[in-house]
Amino acid sequence: MANTIRLVRDRLPADVALIGFAGAPITLMAYLVEGGGSKDFLALRAAIRDDPAAGLAAAERLGRAMRVYLDLQIEAGADVVQLFDTWLGVLDVSTARDIGLVGAREALLDLNVPRIYFAPHAQHIQPEMTLVGADGYGVDWREPIDKQWDRIAGDVAVQGNLDPAALLCGPATIQRAVKDVLRRTAGRPGHIFNLGHGIDKDTPIEHVTTLVRAVRGDI
Repeated sequence: MANTIRLVRDRLPADVALIGFAGAPITLMAYLVEGGGSKDFLALRAAIRDDPAAGLAAAERLGRAMRVYLDLQIEAGADVVQLFDTWLGVLDVSTARDIGLVGAREALLDLNVPRIYFAPHAQHIQPEMTLVGADGYGVDWREPIDKQWDRIAGDVAVQGNLDPAALLCGPATIQRAVKDVLRRTAGRPGHIFNLGHGIDKDTPIEHVTTLVRAVRGDI
């Protein structure tokens, strides 16, 4: 992993940032407890309810491990790191706050580069998210970005939130979708334009070019 980052960093222009990433503790716990994917992660939720202290200890331990992993990426040349918490949203607010976000905070603690935290389909937890202590927070496409931004307290950056499906559409649709996100973030300092989740593997590269040009105001 570290060698790959070094190779990529050496080939990138100095003004292009390289982003490292890791899975957040609760998301890792979800797969560990379930033994794979799940539509609702019932086993994870039951395990934490049955023994919250053990759940917190596991989240903190995984957080420390992810901090080591992210630090290795930074040493190898990552300019920014992002923590992905794909399954935080299956938890209720109090469990997410007292266990999930504590583990995520542990993972990002004292890293010396900008840190982004991304928890999709977790809008009910957004008012608590700055407990993680990240510099920026990613939001998904399920609600308008300005509505989600208002829930996230603090002087932080917000990243998002174009629906990845828009990139499977024609240029006019892409431009309209981009303009809507930019309109909703106008006047708000700290917006990082991005998709609201990962890019689909079948997205035509020319559609990505259209997106970039629209964001830059070239079209």
